Amino acid sequence: MNPWLDFFAVVSVQFFFFMFLAYRKRAFNEITLGLVGRSVAAGLIFGIAFDLAVGKYLGVFEYALRFEPLFLVLNGALSYGLWMLTIRLLRDESFLSFFAWTIAIGAVYEIADYLYPVWTWTFGGGFLFQESIVLLAAYCGLAMLAAFVATYATRTTFRAFRA
Repeated sequence: MNPWLDFFAVVSVQFFFFMFLAYRKRAFNEITLGLVGRSVAAGLIFGIAFDLAVGKYLGVFEYALRFEPLFLVLNGALSYGLWMLTIRLLRDESFLSFFAWTIAIGAVYEIADYLYPVWTWTFGGGFLFQESIVLLAAYCGLAMLAAFVATYATRTTFRAFRA
């Protein structure tokens, strides 16, 4: 398939998962244009920085569309912006529930990427090892970073990180 179509297919899956979670949490009335704008801005900054630092320079993953500027901007705005919005919906969850949701989100994203390849994990150990590390550690760590960014970008506090 075309890498751009794969990218938009994965972003569509991310969007539908966000809508599912918003519906489940009855949070549609909280999603304002301002919140979406701040999430997209945070996703742009966070996503581009993360992709370049962890993907390109540390070599942890690579993209079918490489690290081209247009892709980085669209990925930051759409994929990481949706990630920020989705993580914000988890603000009232306990740490354990937050962790479980990040595994569920990661599993959906990884299945979408398996069907429509956008990124490839490049660290060793085989498929099951990579997916275990990614689902149990990477998505949760990324979610914690996103929650930290969302705390400032969207003025949100997260129950999972309160004392």
